[in-house]
Amino acid sequence: MKILLFLFILWSLCFPKEDLSKEDVERLAELMSGSIGGSASKGIVGGLNIRRGFQFPEVVFEMQDVVGSHSKEEIENVVDNGMLGLRSVYYRHLRKKYGFKGKVLTKFIIAKNGEISEVDIIHSSTGNSEFDEAVKKELYSWKWNAKNSSTTTTILFNFDVIYQSRSGAIISGPRLANETLGSLIQKYPRLRNVYIRYLKLKSGFNGHIVLRFTIAGSGEVTNADIIASTTEYAEFDEAVKKELSTWKWKPIESDNATVAVIIYSFYE
Repeated sequence: MKILLFLFILWSLCFPKEDLSKEDVERLAELMSGSIGGSASKGIVGGLNIRRGFQFPEVVFEMQDVVGSHSKEEIENVVDNGMLGLRSVYYRHLRKKYGFKGKVLTKFIIAKNGEISEVDIIHSSTGNSEFDEAVKKELYSWKWNAKNSSTTTTILFNFDVIYQSRSGAIISGPRLANETLGSLIQKYPRLRNVYIRYLKLKSGFNGHIVLRFTIAGSGEVTNADIIASTTEYAEFDEAVKKELSTWKWKPIESDNATVAVIIYSFYE
């Protein structure tokens, strides 16, 4: 099976424009659910580093009360945009205390100038006071449009760990495979955020996306391509590609680019 997977990904590197059938992608996802490891090199194929899966932070919120000048919709729009920041806070603290989760009930005041003037944590089940304080600090960075009077709102945030069971990558080039893959895992919540946004437009869709891209020595992503997808949602696929194209890595002293082929799976 390892030989088959190796040949499959080698083919993907050499022929990124070929179309894969839905069955091909499902088969690739099954193969990538195995565990194959290797070290990075500067060869054509380079180091193979595929993980069985990983856990990533998920945050959802529930509006419980709004009193004041701002409407529920206005508050939800800002909170939606702030989810990525909260996921980043959660991810950082998961690295310190693996696997913790829980709910944080907050109550805060939005001043007339649109800034949060006060945040109270009414209840928390995370068992992590340092994390709860980091959540408060993140909330203070949110801002709404100015109003004639203040608004008080109560929101419940649910922090949970979701297992991404079918994701893997092959990384070839001057960058270390472990570091590059680790960064891909760290950035995954940004794609999850895109998925949640598009679920509101088309409920229930899911599937795998196989992407091929290069990382220049400057750290910027170039030549991002979708090799295959089973989502049957072209707009979503392009949004994923667009988001991935904005990612950046640390610059390295090399004229050679690093090539990556990765499969991401999206499910509710």
